[in-house]
Amino acid sequence: MLTVASPKVSDAEIDLRAKEIGEAIARNRAQYAPAEGGARFTIVSTLTHPVSTRVVQDPLNLLTDYLKEKGVASDLHVIIEPGFVGVDGVSDASDETLLDHTRRFINERLQAADFHPDSWPPVVIRDPQETRERLGLVAGDKYSYRQMDDFTDIIEKGLKSVPQATKVSRAGILAERIFLLYSQERIASYGLQPGDLPKILGARNITPAGGQLEAVGRNFSIDPSGEFKSEKEIGDVAITRTEQGAPVYLRDVVDVEQRL
Repeated sequence: MLTVASPKVSDAEIDLRAKEIGEAIARNRAQYAPAEGGARFTIVSTLTHPVSTRVVQDPLNLLTDYLKEKGVASDLHVIIEPGFVGVDGVSDASDETLLDHTRRFINERLQAADFHPDSWPPVVIRDPQETRERLGLVAGDKYSYRQMDDFTDIIEKGLKSVPQATKVSRAGILAERIFLLYSQERIASYGLQPGDLPKILGARNITPAGGQLEAVGRNFSIDPSGEFKSEKEIGDVAITRTEQGAPVYLRDVVDVEQRL
C-alpha cells in the first residue's frame, strides 16, 4: 500500500494570503461606525479558489442572522473577497465562543456539502496585524483533492505498466459533483428552459469510442477528448445566442459550483 498525502501550504503562501486578507479587513472596517459594546472581530474562511457572490451570499446572511439570534454579536457585515469570505461584527464574546457558534450554525442550519473540503477552517481575526499569526494556525493543504486525484491517477497508470503488477486500485477518492445554480427568471430571459441544459451539456460532454491503434505489436486504445475537465470548461459552453448574434455562455445563465 502506497499512501499519498499533501503537505501544508508554504510559509510564502500564508504570508501572501495574510497580507491580502488583512488589507481587505482593514478596508472593509473603514466603512463601518466605531465599535460600541465590544471589540470588532471578523470570522474568516479562506477559499481555495474564487466563488460566485451569489453562491456564498445567502449562507453568510444566514450566519449573521444566527449570531444576532444568539445574542453574541451586533453590527454585522458580510465580507466577500476573491480569497476569502467572512462576517465582521462587534462582540464581547471570546474567540472560542464565536467559533463555537459558527460550528453550530454549520451543523444545524447548513449541510457539509455547502463547504468545499479544500477550504481552510474558520478563524477569528481581531487585529488585522495579527492575520498572519491566526492563519498560520489553520493553514490548509498545499494540494487540492482534485490535484491529489490527478496525481494518484498518474501513479496508478505508471504502476499498471509494470509487468509485475497484476492489479492496481486507488482508495479514498472523493466523488466530485458539479452543481448548476440558476433562477427560473434568469434562464427564461434568454429564451431557455431548465430542461434544455441537460441536452446541451450532454451533446458537448460525449466521448465516443475512437477504436484502437496497433503499433510495434501492441494495441493502444484511442480516447477522443471531449469530456469536461473542470467547472470552468462547463461554464464556457455556448448555449444560445442573443438577438444580436452574440454567444451566450452557460456561466452567463447559471452559477457553476464544485462540491466533493
